[in-house]
Amino acid sequence: MKRNLTNCLLFAGMSSQEIDNLLKDYHGERTFEKDSVILSQQDEYSMLYIITSGSVVATMHKSDGTSVRMHHVKAPDILAPMILYAEKPLSPVEITAIERTTILPIPRKDFTFLLQSNEKLLINFIRLISNKGTFLIDRMQSFAFKSIRNNIANYLLKIYTKTGKDTFVIEDSQQQLADTFSVTRPALANVIKGLADEGIIRSKGKVFTILDAKRLRELSI
Repeated sequence: MKRNLTNCLLFAGMSSQEIDNLLKDYHGERTFEKDSVILSQQDEYSMLYIITSGSVVATMHKSDGTSVRMHHVKAPDILAPMILYAEKPLSPVEITAIERTTILPIPRKDFTFLLQSNEKLLINFIRLISNKGTFLIDRMQSFAFKSIRNNIANYLLKIYTKTGKDTFVIEDSQQQLADTFSVTRPALANVIKGLADEGIIRSKGKVFTILDAKRLRELSI
């Protein structure tokens, strides 16, 4: 199977040929159809999973029956690298394919050998797990210190800034957004309605228009 992993941070600074040489002995790609569970919450994480095509979502299911959508990972990337060498390497989330997705698993023992034999790969892996740690800290701060209103404003502001357009279409459904921010769908809908009533945004389905960017920035802080 042809792989294009040059844009994967794990292989940053490597040519296609270097990557192919590293992975020449690994051909056990597994394909998962949309909505298939790749890894269940609390499953042992004994392999490094490289997403070679497609994308997945990581969801944390809480004991009270609610769920928190942690993050969305697209190819080429790797799954949960921070867990691989943990004392208890159990997945804290459920990982589900959100489209047809191909995964290349590499056993932990084999990946350890690759790290020991390739300094560039080792540095990339350390940098990658450091970046993931920073991301998780940011998410924790977001949940701990920001209201739903702040989170929604910040979410819309990021898309507005990235696209440079007043009107844009968001990828997530209201239920997916509610899971991301660990709130109920009605609570999310009320916040969006409130922002619209104040003349800050206009929304219809997944289409949002920013009417007052200055006020949105103030709310996102």
